[in-house]
Amino acid sequence: LSFVCHCDCFNQGMPIELTQELIASGASNLRRGKQEALDAFLARITHLKLPKKHIQSMNFINMCRQLVALYLYENDLLKITNLSTCHYLTHIYIQDNRIDRIEGLGKLKFLSKLFIGRNRIIVVEGLHELHSLTELHIEHQDLPPGEKLLFDPRTIIAFSKSLKKLNVAGNELTSIIDLAPLIQLEMLDVSQNKLANLNEFGFVFGHSRTLSKLNVVGNPFCLLNKFAEEIITQAPGIGNLDGKEYNDTQRSFLLNWKNALESRRLQQLSMDPSKKKKKKK
Repeated sequence: LSFVCHCDCFNQGMPIELTQELIASGASNLRRGKQEALDAFLARITHLKLPKKHIQSMNFINMCRQLVALYLYENDLLKITNLSTCHYLTHIYIQDNRIDRIEGLGKLKFLSKLFIGRNRIIVVEGLHELHSLTELHIEHQDLPPGEKLLFDPRTIIAFSKSLKKLNVAGNELTSIIDLAPLIQLEMLDVSQNKLANLNEFGFVFGHSRTLSKLNVVGNPFCLLNKFAEEIITQAPGIGNLDGKEYNDTQRSFLLNWKNALESRRLQQLSMDPSKKKKKKK
């Protein structure tokens, strides 16, 4: 007799708890000594790589006190925990999990890059103590119907002078006004949202000389005629829009074109009242 198992659990993978032994297996850049205790080895790990393991918790990571980079993307994580002793962390990759809140990162003073896209986060919060953060990737959150990604003002103000790259693509955003304090942004991805007001780009980034790369693909205003030219003239520092390069000559041409149109519009407005007065006489 032969037994055939039709269970698909081996294909899909069952959620598992993170153990000390599993952590040790993810230290690809280190080798454990023959007589070295497990806890001593964990304390030496600087780069921990455990993606796609169906891990649902962050147990024992606090034992990795020298940790610099953490790779736990594409797992089943529900919460961010046990990082308070990892003071040297600079890079965290926890995208593609089931996390619904940003927490437990307050003591990571050297954290510079956070990849937390494709989770279930509704509010960008809990980052107000991270003054060294330069990159935040929080794209395509699994939001409840009718909800959009929200920004805690304390958090935005906290890294207003440090954040250089922000990815908030696919988060049902209807406005970028909340991003106005981010005066050091060099790259912004707001693609696949519900932005309809082109004038906001001038208000938020009109005086920016740092924002050079912008992605707006898939927003409602992309259906407007010459929307790209409007954005370039409102935020003249942008050199790359939706993957297309704009050099200084092209930007100058567009600015002159915009100024000519505005001058013509004002001239027409000034002429209309005089025509009405002549008619009355």
